[in-house]
Amino acid sequence: MRIGQQLEVPEGLGCLVAGTRYYYCGRSAENGVLLVWFYRESQGAKAWRVSYVRMAENLVEKEVTRSVPGIRSCKRQYTLPPALIDLEGINFDELIETNFSRKKTHNDDVQKRLESIYPLLDYEQEILNASNPLKELSRVCKQLSLSSHVHRLQYWFFCYVLHGRNRWSLKPNTHGNGTWSRSSDVHAETKFGRPHAGGRRRGWSSASFGEQVIQSYLKRCGNGTSMRSICNAALSEDFGCTTVFDQDGRLQMIHPANKPFPTYGQFRSIVIKKFGLREVQTTMYGQARMRKKAIVDEGSYSSQYANALECLEMDAYHCDDRPRASSSDGILPSLIVVRAVCGVTGKRVGVGFSIIGERQEAYKSAIVSMTMPAEMLARVYGVPVEALRGHMPVMARSLLSDRGPAGQQSLLDELETKFPVKSVTTSYSGQSKPTVESANPRSTSLEGAPSFIQSSYGVASMMKREVLRTLAENHHSNIIERLTPSVIHEFHTLSYPATPHFYWNYLSERLRTCAQVMDWRDAMRAFGTKTKFVVDKKGLVWKGVTFSSQVFREGLHEKLVRRGVEYVTGFTLSLVVRCVWVEIGGQIYELEPSLRIQSDRDDLLLPLSSLIDMAQEKSEVNSATREAAQASMVFLEKTVKAQTGYSLNAGKRRAGSPKKSASALAEAKALRSVPNAKTRRRA
Repeated sequence: MRIGQQLEVPEGLGCLVAGTRYYYCGRSAENGVLLVWFYRESQGAKAWRVSYVRMAENLVEKEVTRSVPGIRSCKRQYTLPPALIDLEGINFDELIETNFSRKKTHNDDVQKRLESIYPLLDYEQEILNASNPLKELSRVCKQLSLSSHVHRLQYWFFCYVLHGRNRWSLKPNTHGNGTWSRSSDVHAETKFGRPHAGGRRRGWSSASFGEQVIQSYLKRCGNGTSMRSICNAALSEDFGCTTVFDQDGRLQMIHPANKPFPTYGQFRSIVIKKFGLREVQTTMYGQARMRKKAIVDEGSYSSQYANALECLEMDAYHCDDRPRASSSDGILPSLIVVRAVCGVTGKRVGVGFSIIGERQEAYKSAIVSMTMPAEMLARVYGVPVEALRGHMPVMARSLLSDRGPAGQQSLLDELETKFPVKSVTTSYSGQSKPTVESANPRSTSLEGAPSFIQSSYGVASMMKREVLRTLAENHHSNIIERLTPSVIHEFHTLSYPATPHFYWNYLSERLRTCAQVMDWRDAMRAFGTKTKFVVDKKGLVWKGVTFSSQVFREGLHEKLVRRGVEYVTGFTLSLVVRCVWVEIGGQIYELEPSLRIQSDRDDLLLPLSSLIDMAQEKSEVNSATREAAQASMVFLEKTVKAQTGYSLNAGKRRAGSPKKSASALAEAKALRSVPNAKTRRRA
């Protein structure tokens, strides 16, 4: 769990109500755990308010660790407050300019609200630790002479703090304005659209005969039958219309009893709205013609196939074995693996890759992988999701900005020059980042003549192996030396092995975490490598590879081609080609290739009897850890073998140094997306 974690009480608890979404806001020694929730002032009201409750630490820990938890994490964690949950995943920065009807954009509203609460952020800890945080916030507002109403400042302050300091959590909840339905009973008698030449009130609302139009169409539709012929027959036979001549000798259609009947435009609109244009055209022209005249390909059917994270450390290591080239007998440069590791629990929370030197794209990829769900991360690197057990999307607070109204935007704008890691250490300084350095795989230094290991793996297979190795280490690395005596005692009681996975779970269950949330879409926009995709009839093309997906083919692709869009902006991750992401209309779509801790000081206060038995308990926890580690390593061996076809340490040592191979170097540069010299000269 993390600050801003959304909780629920399925059966209620004291004054807590089932069905309400509560936010965890931290704890203090004097006042216990703080829970906050948002609510409307009255039924149908637009204004939102914030309320809170203080609970004893022992009660909260007891309820979250019960066999049937009385307090549990909500299945879905929203990145926006309840008033804006319908807008999850939207890129508001791209949609700012589409708001033509307003003199002032939503960006201006958000900026004004952020500036209003900016002075309060300096008093964040005092407010959250106070026995009455709302009263304390009101006192600070009065002290600072803030002009906005205190209820609004309370709501904006907690929205911003509890949703990862996302500035768009302060957006006004006006997205539902004007979403009334024409087909509702209130507007059943209203005729919309341009006024008729024969008078403003001539004709009828389509709500009065919509179902009859559908029945008439279904009765007559078929191959070769046009919409107009169906409409004409329906007006005559089903609606009972007749024709007469007006005073100028023009033929006019009427109903003898003045009952409602549709115009051709209304008839066609009702049918297309019900079945869709493509289905109607297929019914009329036939499947063969529609497939031949289709503006985009449908694709191949065979292609369907202290506190946790209080500090984050990142480092890279070179794989000992050199990957083999796929197009020659050459040897590629070493694959570089970047890991993001929790400095407290030692849990590996992210991984990225690069080749030919440590590159910033690898660090960015590791950050994006931290925010990905396990199913998505498994898809990206082509590994079974069960091998990523224990992985959950998180983000370290050190990668989020709280430096005032312009903080987050400048963080993104200056990303290339100021990488947002909590601390940056000098190269070859392992003592400055001991957790991640000790987590890296060890290599054996040999004396004598130089030699190297030529691996049986290609680059893609080696990346799979390192992803599996990284996540498996969460279950077999022994971290017992970093556990306090009280934690070892509880691990022994709970039969937990001393591994990063169980230490992370132990802290999270007790709300001892600084982990925060960041939607993977936002992480992709901030840290993914921006890429331009060419819109083609078959899909989106990048570096000669066509990418598409089922969702993309269901209308979106056709819409881009019809509008004449030539390029689409998207995102890629370093050395990853199994998945790419494109952003269209503020939404991110995933495409695939189209192929044929720190603990409380009270923990040290143990009874003397417990300290006497500590050596025995430590020995038993160590034994359980060794058994769990062996099982995890066996699982790793089997999974790597099943996924790559090679054993974990496949390869052989060869004498001498790797010979330079032009073809192998060209392949490595191609993997890194660097053009060769010939290409540059031609350009």
